[in-house]
Amino acid sequence: MPCETIFASDVFRVDLSAQVFEQGGNTPQSIIRTDQNWFVHVQWTTRGEATPMIDGFWHLHVMLEPIGPGDGFDLTDPVAAQHCIPLTPGDEPVPYHVDVNVAAGDITVPAAGRLFSVVVVLTYRTPGGGTFCGSGPGPMACWSLEPHVLFYN
Repeated sequence: MPCETIFASDVFRVDLSAQVFEQGGNTPQSIIRTDQNWFVHVQWTTRGEATPMIDGFWHLHVMLEPIGPGDGFDLTDPVAAQHCIPLTPGDEPVPYHVDVNVAAGDITVPAAGRLFSVVVVLTYRTPGGGTFCGSGPGPMACWSLEPHVLFYN
């Protein structure tokens, strides 16, 4: 999971990960029934001496992209307030987590053994501006192409 910031890694670092779970499941899953509710659990942590001083927002975006030909799926509403998370300046480390829920039938995936990558994009938005999720993009971003999932009927 690459993350880039304007700081050296000992000054400010972001660690990002994602896991897929079936609703009611206790362990991560990589094979999901098409008629099952499921979710992507995204967690990240900020670390470093600049952690108490950085203000703004994280903007989370989660997509399902096929490995091979075919269309992908957007699992998050790009303007949904629940995917705009205020930074919490404080003593390090500062943990964050969001569950992106997908109800059975929300997306129609081909169940014939198609492999998909869960793509998580986390971008920094500067504070202020009075608009959705701060005033604009800032110089920090993370992305992940894991985990992978298969769907079946």
